[in-house]
Amino acid sequence: MEKAVPISPRSAGSGRLRVVVIDDSSTIRTMLGGLFSTIGGFELAGMADDGDAGVAMVLRERPDIVVMDVQMPRLDGLSASREILAEWPEARIVIHTGSVDESLRADARAIGIWGYVIKGQRPAVFIEQLRAEVGAQP
Repeated sequence: MEKAVPISPRSAGSGRLRVVVIDDSSTIRTMLGGLFSTIGGFELAGMADDGDAGVAMVLRERPDIVVMDVQMPRLDGLSASREILAEWPEARIVIHTGSVDESLRADARAIGIWGYVIKGQRPAVFIEQLRAEVGAQP
């Protein structure tokens, strides 16, 4: 894997939060991609359909926020997050899962993941929770 070079995570002067979405569900990727492309304050930096591709994209793009599914083929979300954080400890990763599992939440926090949001929420609720998890202003 190519060595990542630290860069400023914010879009140059745009004030928008750049987001990478990593999820094996094309439906979820499409929904979140559309949401981040149209809602104010965000910019879609990229999408990946598995953990391996997601790690490479995040280390290349250096987004402000990574929205990461947990259960994916080839490399699950927690393992992908560990790889990202080993190369780029400042990454703000938010787990996006359908499971309300306190042990998963604890494992995610223990490895340095910033937040945990539940799938299937209305877009406005999802964005509000995402902003709260990463400390982003509306």
